[in-house]
Amino acid sequence: MDGEAFPVIPGLLWFQLILNTGAAFGLFQSLGPLLALISVILIYAGYKIIRHEEDPLLVWSLAPILGGAAGNLIDRVFRGGVVDFIKIPAWPLFNLADCAITAGTAGVILYALMTRRREE
Repeated sequence: MDGEAFPVIPGLLWFQLILNTGAAFGLFQSLGPLLALISVILIYAGYKIIRHEEDPLLVWSLAPILGGAAGNLIDRVFRGGVVDFIKIPAWPLFNLADCAITAGTAGVILYALMTRRREE
């Protein structure tokens, strides 16, 4: 499934199709089933948190994490790995689900910092 890089914005952005059977940055290549199980557990835990959470920042931060994790899980189950296709300089290939997970994680960190500040 590995493909040739197709320039979208020359020197800045390419599309290149690969199947990543590991985790982020290609780590843990032989642990696909374990990664799928961990994803299911984390999606379930995040869903339980969202159902009972009232702070909109935390809810809106967890939602893209859960969506991205679910998207990657679907790829992992039906394709045997996660389809990564976005290439930028000096960074491993990634996909839109990874972008959602990263943005959501930034929101969770912001929520934690704001909660800590409120408690002080």
